Amino acid sequence: TAVEQFQDTFGTRYYHILREKHGMNHDEAFSIAANFICRDGCRSPMQWRSAPNAGFSPAGVMPWLPINPDYTQGINVEDQRHDPDSMLHFFRRIVQVRQQNAALRHGSLRLIRNRGNVLAFWRETHDQKCLVAFNMSPHKRQFDLGEAGTRLVFSTVPAAREDPAGRLMLRPYEILVVETIS
Repeated sequence: TAVEQFQDTFGTRYYHILREKHGMNHDEAFSIAANFICRDGCRSPMQWRSAPNAGFSPAGVMPWLPINPDYTQGINVEDQRHDPDSMLHFFRRIVQVRQQNAALRHGSLRLIRNRGNVLAFWRETHDQKCLVAFNMSPHKRQFDLGEAGTRLVFSTVPAAREDPAGRLMLRPYEILVVETIS
C-alpha cells in the first residue's frame, strides 16, 4: 500500500495530484491511483508456466512488477495449452473467427438497442452481415433478428442450435456470432 511501489509514473503523478490539489488523504488518493489510474496491474509479467517467477525470469531474479500467484493454479500458457476450455484456446478461436469473416474485421458497426442483459451489434460489409451478441445474464434470452435465416459462425456453448428463422435463443452467458443468410 505504498505509492513508492508503483512502477507507473502516471499512477504516481496522479496520486500526488490527488493529495496536493484535491486535498485527499493517503488512503483515498492511493485507492483511486492504484485501482483506476495506475497501469501496473495490467502490465504484470507474462505467466508462461508453473515455475519460479511464472517462467518469466529465472529463479532469484526479481521482475520489475510483481507476478500474480495464480500462475500455480493453471493461469499460465503451458497449462492452458493442454486445456481446450482455457482462455488461451478461447482467444485463439475468436481471433480465427475474426480473421475468417470480413464483416468482423472491416464492417461498419451498428449497435442494437438495450435488450435486457444482452449486448448486441451488427458488423456489415457489402458481402456479409454478422450479428455479435453477448448474453450477460444467468438466464436464457430470446433475440429477434428480423432476418430470414442465420448460419452459426461462433458460440461459446458447444451444443447444436435449432432456432426458428429470425429468432435466436441465447443461453446463459453465451457469446454468439451468426451470419445472416439471404
